[in-house]
Amino acid sequence: MANDKKQKNKSVNEIKYEEQKDLKKDISKENTEEYIHDFFAKKDKDSKENLFDEPSNNKKKIILFVLFLLLVSLVACYIIFRPNLTKAASSYVDDKKLDLKEKLVIDATDLENDGYKTGLSKDCLKESYIEITKNNDEKLVYKEIKICSDTKPTITLKGDKNLTLKVGNLYTEEGYLAMVGSKDITSRVTSNINDLDINKIGIYKIKYVVIDKNGNKAEITRTIEVIDDISPVILLNGNKVTELYVTQKYTEKGAKATDNYDGDVTDLIIISGEVNTLVPGDYTITYKVNDSSDNESVTTRTVRVKKIIDASIKLNDKNIINHSVNTSYVDPGFTAYDVIMGDITDKVKVTSNVDITKLGTYNVTYEVTGTTKNKVKINRTVNVVDNVKPVIKLNGSEYQLLYLNIDTYTEKGAIATDNYDLDVNVIISGEVDITKSGIYYITYTATDKAGNTSVKVKTVEVKYKEFSLENELKNDFYVNLKNKWNLTFKISSENQNTAYYRFTLKDLADKDHITIAYKELGVSKALTFDENGIALYGDLTGFLLNAGDGHTFKLTSANAKDYKLLVEVVELNTNRIISFEEITLTSKIKDLETKVIAKEEIKILTKEQFSIINKLSSFENKKVYYLLHVDEVAKDNVIFYDELDQEIMFDIDGNAYSNRDAGINLEYGKGNVFNIIAKNEGSYSFTLKTYSFEDQELLNETIISFKSVFPN
Repeated sequence: MANDKKQKNKSVNEIKYEEQKDLKKDISKENTEEYIHDFFAKKDKDSKENLFDEPSNNKKKIILFVLFLLLVSLVACYIIFRPNLTKAASSYVDDKKLDLKEKLVIDATDLENDGYKTGLSKDCLKESYIEITKNNDEKLVYKEIKICSDTKPTITLKGDKNLTLKVGNLYTEEGYLAMVGSKDITSRVTSNINDLDINKIGIYKIKYVVIDKNGNKAEITRTIEVIDDISPVILLNGNKVTELYVTQKYTEKGAKATDNYDGDVTDLIIISGEVNTLVPGDYTITYKVNDSSDNESVTTRTVRVKKIIDASIKLNDKNIINHSVNTSYVDPGFTAYDVIMGDITDKVKVTSNVDITKLGTYNVTYEVTGTTKNKVKINRTVNVVDNVKPVIKLNGSEYQLLYLNIDTYTEKGAIATDNYDLDVNVIISGEVDITKSGIYYITYTATDKAGNTSVKVKTVEVKYKEFSLENELKNDFYVNLKNKWNLTFKISSENQNTAYYRFTLKDLADKDHITIAYKELGVSKALTFDENGIALYGDLTGFLLNAGDGHTFKLTSANAKDYKLLVEVVELNTNRIISFEEITLTSKIKDLETKVIAKEEIKILTKEQFSIINKLSSFENKKVYYLLHVDEVAKDNVIFYDELDQEIMFDIDGNAYSNRDAGINLEYGKGNVFNIIAKNEGSYSFTLKTYSFEDQELLNETIISFKSVFPN
């Protein structure tokens, strides 16, 4: 019986253990009701056994059993009727995608406000929440965090609790963290950080306070000490090194001091040190100052007491100078200085033995006495020299003109004067040949005894008298016609047959297109041209010049163009070119003229006629041709027809088949007729260009413009 009783008692303990164990189970299990049913069935069986086995303990057992049933009923009711926070929270994340590291927090108060009954008491409702994360299997994990009014918040500081800040520097808050349970409520923290004055020295207590939704409070304090650790700055009045001489008085100039916090602290400077001005040496004066934070600055000044020295004289310019003889001597000057007396230039005594009329070496002495009573002397050496060149004066002008073979040259000489020597010779060099034209130079040289040399030059020009060239062609002549060309040279009779003239073509290619003919003994001859373009007159290269003589030539050209001809006059005995003239001879087609008869306005899509009438000399018959040229607009909108009513075609450049055969020959007194059709309304133009058969040179161009309109 004892063992059975013990066994039954053990069953009761096990039931209590089961009860405690059941209370710790996950309250969200779906089999809660089934579990409670089984539990009560077992409980009823055990109770019956106890009632029948031990009648003596019935009262005690019945009481225990009733209490147990009451407890289980309360738990079951809580499980059955309690709202599930996790399920309620799940509705908040139905459409939300969470990353593995992302966390969603939902306040229990928010659930209550949205209509979910959490079953939490008021002292637990404010701070409780649901925390939702995602596990590695991509499943949502719900964690219910219950925080009641007896859960205290905490607050911790980031960084040091005690800080030192230099006055004037900006303070940067290092931060803090406030928590209630595992919930971050840092945003609820307040502080008196505005009490911190970074510009004022002192100790500041910064208090950080947090109060949760349940009214629970936590606080912490950070101590910030604002300090001044910068020393004042001392600036000396005057130089850091002061120099004076023995017996001179030393005057203290003082200093100024400023501080970053206290401002002007000049009055706090302490000056120490002494100067003995009777004994040469270096003495130190010390300047010391402390600010209100006891930051100290020290600087020094050196006072140098020097021994008195003799006065000094400084010469302007060099100590040795050269001076021109027979010119006034002006001393360059000097300055004198004494360390005690200062400028004593006016006390200098000057002595001199300079004789400006004689060459030689002389001395100028400068003497002065200063504080030391010692005489100070300095010398300047003055060399009186002859460094001036003689002056040459020509008898006559410096330029003389002589005519070839007419005048004679007579040397008139020159005179030289010198600032020191009484007699200076003039040496004359150079010659003049009156039989040859040119520029001649006569040189006059004079040198004094000191070696100073002067040179003067006279220019003598020898040239032809009354020389000139007259061109009677007036620069124009006609293609394929013999054109008369007169050249007349004027020259003095004394100089006839002393020079000749010649022709040179500037463009060697022109020698095959131009003919220059002349008559000799009644026979017409043509000039030939060598490889340099120089015309050959028989075996000679030119024509002799005679007084009043002129020459007549016949010019003939094959092309209409400009011919450039150089006419040079050359001296016979020297081959020197004494004159030249470049002449441009323009060859043109005689009477060439193009006239176009056309309407200024035509109707579109209607064939209209225009005529070309050419004036041409008979000499040029069939030696020129013309081409039509159109621009892009006309080429695309106008059709041209020739006299045979054949459409004229144009190349990409707008030329009517640019080869010569595509052109139209010009014949003496003959015209041409064309037809045009304008396809569109507009203003158009084309160009008529006339070319030479010989070298396709453009001779003439005429622009024809018209307007096309719709018929009325």
